[in-house]
Formats: sequence, C-alpha cells, structure tokens
Amino acid sequence: MNSIKTEIVVVGAGPGGYAAAFYAADLGKKVILIEKETRLGGVCLNRGCIPSKALLYATHQIVNARESAHRGITFAEPKIELEKLRAWKESILAKLSGGVATLAKMRGVQVMQGRGYFEGSNKLRVETDKGQQFVEFDAVRGLHVVLHYPMNTWESCSRSAIMPVRIRVFTVPSGRLKRSASSDCVRPRKYASSISSR
Repeated sequence: MNSIKTEIVVVGAGPGGYAAAFYAADLGKKVILIEKETRLGGVCLNRGCIPSKALLYATHQIVNARESAHRGITFAEPKIELEKLRAWKESILAKLSGGVATLAKMRGVQVMQGRGYFEGSNKLRVETDKGQQFVEFDAVRGLHVVLHYPMNTWESCSRSAIMPVRIRVFTVPSGRLKRSASSDCVRPRKYASSISSR
C-alpha cells in the first residue's frame, strides 16, 4: 500500500493537537492531523470542559430564576426534560467541533480518522474504518511528529512501549506545546514554548 507523505503528523486533535497543526500549517508546513474520534476537539470539547460548562449554564438559569424572587419576580418550579437538555448540549458540541474541522480545511490540514501506531522513526500506521493507511513524515529536518495525549498517558511508558528507535517529538499536554529532546520514550513537559520551523 502506498504511503501518504507529509512533513508533520499530529496525533490527537484536542486543543493542543489542533492548535499545533494549525500553527504548523500557518508556517507553510504540510500537516496531517490524526484523530480516532469522529469529532475533532478531544476530551475537552466532546466530553470534558465544554459539555460541563453547557450543563452548568443550564442549571445556572434555575438558580437565577429562584434568586429573582426577592425582586418580586417568581417562577414555577422548573421541569427538566433530559432528552431535550442532552440534545441542546450535543448541538453545541457539534457546532464547535464542526468549527474546528472547518478551520482545518481552511488551513489545508488533512484530517484522518483512526488510531496511529509507530512503524518506525518516520512512519506511522493508521487503523481506520476502511483499513490500514500508512503515513511517512519528515525525519530528517525540522519538525517530525506531535503527540497530544493526557499527562497520565505517559506515566507508565517504558523504553520500548512506544518505539525502539529514537525520534524527535513534540508533546502537547494541556493545550501547551513543548519540544522534547530526542528520546526513546517521551515524557510530557509542564510548560510551553512556541513551535518553530527549525
């Protein structure tokens, strides 16, 4: 099977991942963004921050209604229809995720849905619904691959858990970008620095 060739591969389309992909594309790099979920945005947009804030906003309306009683404005006790509430929340997530996908398209970032596995120092195997797809990225100059995973993903990482050869990677924990030294096993960094095209 023929491989897709690119300069930079970003694994994980969360806030750190898609931000890194967009910035690299703005620098003129050819970028492929790989995400296993059907919607872009990662845990923050699809299951964490944004859904939580949407539901908190909805419940805050109940509090506002109750607190208006001292102003002489009273309401009947609210009736919560969970299906409608969930549908409203999902509509917000779909809109925001669609916005990320649109930005990726506008910047020329190719999005692949699937799970990525390293096959070597410059090759990634992506398992998709339609089968395997191989991606080759630049392992000679400049940037190589960005991994965007939660911090605890790397805690149990062993020297041979990711790949047996040395690669240069950029880890993006908590939406921040930090270049790590070339290493067999990558640990995320706490603080961020700007991406460079060196």
